[in-house]
Amino acid sequence: MLSVERCQSLALEASARLETFGVKNAEVAWADALAAGPGIGRFDRIIVHGLIEAAHQPLFDLLAANGALVAVMVDEAEGDQRIVRLSYGADGALIPSEHGPARSFMALVPGLTRGL
Repeated sequence: MLSVERCQSLALEASARLETFGVKNAEVAWADALAAGPGIGRFDRIIVHGLIEAAHQPLFDLLAANGALVAVMVDEAEGDQRIVRLSYGADGALIPSEHGPARSFMALVPGLTRGL
């Protein structure tokens, strides 16, 4: 399991907590997942804690063929935030399924930062 944090202080804190709790099957990387290309690998499951755009292809490129991505997106028609699960269909197109409303998520910002 891999958690990607754009904020170095959060990545260091999370790594320390995993070590404290003796978690051996997870790691934390300080990286910009929005800019990361498929070179970092493909993932079966991606959970995004933030608001993303419907057309954010670099993030979707990290998803394995039978994988699923869960994120908050803005409903174009309504303008409100919704929790959405995206998965690839047999034709290779992303298929969204809504799973309810979300409140006050901030849009993900590309780039790295050392602290909050």
